[in-house]
Amino acid sequence: MLRSLVGSEMCIRDRYQRRVREWFRGWMSEKRPEPMPSAEEPDAKRRRKSRWQDADEEENGAGGNQLSALQAQIQAQMSNVKQLLAAKKGSTAPAPAAMPNPAMTTSYGAGGIPVQAGQSAAPLRLDARGREVDARGNLVRNNLNDIATLKINTKVVVEKPVKEVLPMMETDPSKNPFYDPSLKLGGRNDRRGGRRQAFVFTEEGSETHKRAADRLRHKLSKKAIAERYGKVQPAAAQIVDGSGDAATEVQPKQEKAVLPFKQEGPIPEVEWWDAVLAPNYVSADKVTFDSSKITMYIQHPIPIEPLCEPKDQGPVPLPLTKKERKKLRTRTRIEAEKEKQAQIRVGLLAPPPPKVKISNMMKALLNEAVQDPSKIEQQVRAAMAQRQRNHELRNEERKLKPEERRQKKLKKIMDETAVEMTVAIYRVEDFSNTQNRYKVDINAAQLHLTGCVILCEETGHSCVVAEGSKSSIKKFGKLLTQRIKWKEEDAAKPGDGCQAIWLGAVKKSTFRNFKLEEFRTEVLARQYLAGKNIAHYWDMCMHK
Repeated sequence: MLRSLVGSEMCIRDRYQRRVREWFRGWMSEKRPEPMPSAEEPDAKRRRKSRWQDADEEENGAGGNQLSALQAQIQAQMSNVKQLLAAKKGSTAPAPAAMPNPAMTTSYGAGGIPVQAGQSAAPLRLDARGREVDARGNLVRNNLNDIATLKINTKVVVEKPVKEVLPMMETDPSKNPFYDPSLKLGGRNDRRGGRRQAFVFTEEGSETHKRAADRLRHKLSKKAIAERYGKVQPAAAQIVDGSGDAATEVQPKQEKAVLPFKQEGPIPEVEWWDAVLAPNYVSADKVTFDSSKITMYIQHPIPIEPLCEPKDQGPVPLPLTKKERKKLRTRTRIEAEKEKQAQIRVGLLAPPPPKVKISNMMKALLNEAVQDPSKIEQQVRAAMAQRQRNHELRNEERKLKPEERRQKKLKKIMDETAVEMTVAIYRVEDFSNTQNRYKVDINAAQLHLTGCVILCEETGHSCVVAEGSKSSIKKFGKLLTQRIKWKEEDAAKPGDGCQAIWLGAVKKSTFRNFKLEEFRTEVLARQYLAGKNIAHYWDMCMHK
């Protein structure tokens, strides 16, 4: 309300100033003096006044009275607004709005502009609140800009969430077939003081549901861990002496409880989750499934938390392409060169000697090259040879020593075998040549392979088992199938007489080193491999 009154007061003040300004401009244009005729000019040439000019002069003569009347009218309206403001504040009572004097506005419009007879300027009408209204009492809208204020002072209207109101339940069984009269509605107390048994529905995703689900998951996870790893071993009882007090000197050191692993039985032919689908299981050859047990529902297994946190391996390095590696190397060399130039600029390093060649000799050494070109050419060639020797020396210093090279190669092989062990089995027709035995033995040692060569007199065939890294097995396979000439005939090709049986990966190695074993019968050879739980290697090799 106060803001509207202040706005109306500002509007009236602006209108008053605008009317006074317009009236003054019109009055000055009408009262501009005419140029006086000079004394030398004859009376006949003087300008004559028209009959209309006399009437205008008479009307303009009363201009001062009209201006004072207009000012009095506007002052009366301003005092009315001030009284309304004071009444709003409680200081004075509001006075009745002063009506404008019709005698003042009958012949003059807004701004003191004369109007024709029968017309009158629209008077300024205000209501009890100081707002401008028309003759019918309707509020006149003024295009006034709102007063700027801080955003923090604006009131933020918070919308209240509207809860969904469920419709009334139809209790007539004929109209509502789902209504059960035996169930009582909740929310009422029975005579015994307790609440009646009824359904209490909660909203989906509420805190009650979340807490109940967390309790159930925690209970099931503890039960599953206890079933898998067994019960926790109880701590040792405290030793008490005869006095009844705990003997701190003789009390044994209490060890932390350990969860022993549950002894797993043999792998069953049918797991428990498949037993429901095949209730009449007899053998793996004839299996009949019960399709009625297959439904649209999904069984989610109980998650079991690990006993220890996994080791943080750090971020996985992203392999770069050849083009990216080249860009990275160029950028590193440019940064190193800039740092070197900065050190030379501040005086920390001595500037390198000029790199003079035969091609730029005459440009770099102008006067000296002209005076004695032969001598300068010898010096330039000596400098070029010295730069070449320095380059070769730096390369030799960066090279690894033989022992370091072997250690690097061994470390690479050990890293490959730590992840998985590659096993290869070969069948050789004739292994009687001692040179071939030496080649196989020495190459297996150089490639850091483990395994054995089974020589059997009864079968006449030999079995080669090699374990090692993937790259070593690949080189060893080329030796057996491509490089060694197993047959003595001239027409025989290298690799004839050796066949690759199987190539795969195992978890850990079986042998400690590579050696040759000779057996007379096939049974003894198989028993040797059966002692290491790899008898199937011999079966694959002999029955291929």
